[in-house]
Amino acid sequence: MKLRHLACLACLPALAGAVAAQGAAVAGKLVQEAPTLKCLGVRWLIGGDANGNATVEARYRKVGAEEWRRGLDLCRVETRAIRKPNRPPAGHTMFAGSIFGLEERTEYEVKLSLKDPYETTAPMRGCDFDHDGFGGQWKMFLKWNGKRYPTIDAARRAAPVYRHAVRVDTAALFASGLGPPADARNRFKSRINDLRLREGSKPVDAGVALPNINDGCQGEAPDLGAYVLGQPLPHYGPRPVTRRPR
Repeated sequence: MKLRHLACLACLPALAGAVAAQGAAVAGKLVQEAPTLKCLGVRWLIGGDANGNATVEARYRKVGAEEWRRGLDLCRVETRAIRKPNRPPAGHTMFAGSIFGLEERTEYEVKLSLKDPYETTAPMRGCDFDHDGFGGQWKMFLKWNGKRYPTIDAARRAAPVYRHAVRVDTAALFASGLGPPADARNRFKSRINDLRLREGSKPVDAGVALPNINDGCQGEAPDLGAYVLGQPLPHYGPRPVTRRPR
């Protein structure tokens, strides 16, 4: 699998005034990671972006194909934890990401689009506070910016996050009958740690599609959790080597 062409676009709005222009995102150096058999990775240095709300959208296609497919947006990397000489220079942010599920011995084109609306209040990035499942008991479900939401229903009605949170029944969640341990320090053995969903349980079809991750789901929507209903458990660890005829 090879990357033949990598295109970068800076999609920035017209900026009024020198202050706004100084704070807007500016495209910098782009680094292509060494590809694996089914994955491509990139890193992109971005300057400016004073309010931290720039995003990078990724699209890809096979060489010769007409339609671009959507990938996951690149993630903003916390650069303080990066060691020299890979740490971005002062005033720069690093975005990084991967495109998954590619075919071996196939050439691809990737297009990255930098977008910066330059708002005065930056939205939170790199976090997921919605479309999650919750089970068990709690005294206070959520505290957000000093305000408390005692139940899932209260958060769904009024909180700025978790508008689509799902309350799950842990006793009827997994087809294996597995439930949470009475003591959080206990660990399950791998041979019984089967977390495939039970048919008809609330997490089924309760997720949201993520480009290049689960957008090919078979049901009405993706399932919550790591495993899709009706699919076998994935293989973990080394795989046997299969040689293709030349």
